[in-house]
Amino acid sequence: MTRNQAFTLTELAVVITIIATLLAGATVAQNLADTAKLNKVVISLKEIERSIASFKTTYEALPGDFNRATSYFSSSANGDGDGEIEDRETISGNVRESLRAWQHLSSAKVIRGNYTGIGTSLVGEVNIPVTNLDGVSMNFSYKFAHDSSAWVISSGIKNTIHAGSIISSSIPYSTSGSYVLGSGFSSYDAKRLDDKFDDSGKFSGNFVWPGGREASDSSWDSCASFTAVDHNVHCLLIYNLGKL
Repeated sequence: MTRNQAFTLTELAVVITIIATLLAGATVAQNLADTAKLNKVVISLKEIERSIASFKTTYEALPGDFNRATSYFSSSANGDGDGEIEDRETISGNVRESLRAWQHLSSAKVIRGNYTGIGTSLVGEVNIPVTNLDGVSMNFSYKFAHDSSAWVISSGIKNTIHAGSIISSSIPYSTSGSYVLGSGFSSYDAKRLDDKFDDSGKFSGNFVWPGGREASDSSWDSCASFTAVDHNVHCLLIYNLGKL
């Protein structure tokens, strides 16, 4: 007489419990990996800030804004020396201080990589660096950001780094001539980062979170309230470099 091959209810319960445990473990592992990636973005920003400070100590100028750069670095260009890393002005022949800043930093060997310092659009690992977070790049910017339907940024913030996605070939903003970086973070992740590394304020402290624009979207989104659990990617990170 052959034994019935069907699972008993007890056996099925054990199998389901094992599968649930494995899935929960995989979810926890993925959450830890995502958190590690987010933290590394902040670490990268702080490393760049230290690199800028080192550059300024050596050359007594900010990268990109350095008006004697051609005396030190070949294939470079000078900034205007006004103490601001600007992305809205053309010094000569499509030269923007925001792009030249990366070139100056890499030429001075204070950051890794090689950057062209020029371009009519933003290209990751060519004229701007990318982060370990998928789709998120970094560029210097001067003051301006967008939140849904309004231009927002606290007055007095000038030298900043934007972290977000490259969109629409990074065409300039129509009102400021700034190169565009779009959204790269969800409101949920933005809140977590700000709570851990800054002052928990959306528009205060060193981390500012305006809305962004996704590559496939022609409209600007608002970075949702930090009290909402919003996992949609609508937020651009602006890192205030402070008084450099």
